[in-house]
Amino acid sequence: ARDGNGDGLLEWGSDDIPNPHPQWQSHTLQAARYESGLDNSPIYDDVTFNETTNTMEMADVGLNALYAADAWALSEMADALGKTDIRDRLRAEWQAMGERINRDLWCEDRGIYLNRYWDGRWCERIAATSFYPLLAGIVPEDRARRLVEGHLLNPAEFWGEWVIPAISRDDPAYPNQAYWRGRIWGPMNFLIHEGLKRAGFDAVAQELADKSVRLFRKEWDGEGHIHENQNADTGDGDDARYSEPIYHWGALLAYIGILGGEAPREREAPAEP
Repeated sequence: ARDGNGDGLLEWGSDDIPNPHPQWQSHTLQAARYESGLDNSPIYDDVTFNETTNTMEMADVGLNALYAADAWALSEMADALGKTDIRDRLRAEWQAMGERINRDLWCEDRGIYLNRYWDGRWCERIAATSFYPLLAGIVPEDRARRLVEGHLLNPAEFWGEWVIPAISRDDPAYPNQAYWRGRIWGPMNFLIHEGLKRAGFDAVAQELADKSVRLFRKEWDGEGHIHENQNADTGDGDDARYSEPIYHWGALLAYIGILGGEAPREREAPAEP
């Protein structure tokens, strides 16, 4: 339903089904943006919505990486349940999607995963979703190092006192600091933190955990606020209209601190009584 051009990669979209609520629309580019969860992200500013396929005409790194991560996680569950046929099918799907992402969404010249239009052009704008392939466990070691050292830890793009902005700091939309146009979101920090641990970047994961806790405590200690999102220049959550001061996923910033930087180790079997 979300592979409009049949190349095996997924796009965000919206089906041609009327929505009774006027705010949410249906079968438009904005409806597809809402489906992504990144409602006003600049990476979708110039994308075409195809009314025949019900999708954007652009493969999305974040969506494809999350799909791959889902397939892997479900395969682990199937393995634990002894459902080997389902496990094998899901592992094959994870591997196949990983191969497509690495073949078609890795931009070698820039050393990063990028969204890609159906006509083959790269989306030049970089969102934090470009780091989601780390979570899926599909990134070769050399690419992972370029991704983290060249982009995540680059203060001109994503690193700094307050991290991680939803869009690169050098993007023209970043100064807006409006919703997904530059602000920091707990879920993004959480998913990237998990990806860093999975890829073996324990020290970077720990630094991200420390920064996330500091961001959480900036308003929690003084005001008891757990914000929906925060300003990536100041760490403030109260500066924007669309940043609820009590919002469940803001607590992920503190939870990242509990998780720290070390990847979970395989548990030993309990000793015989």
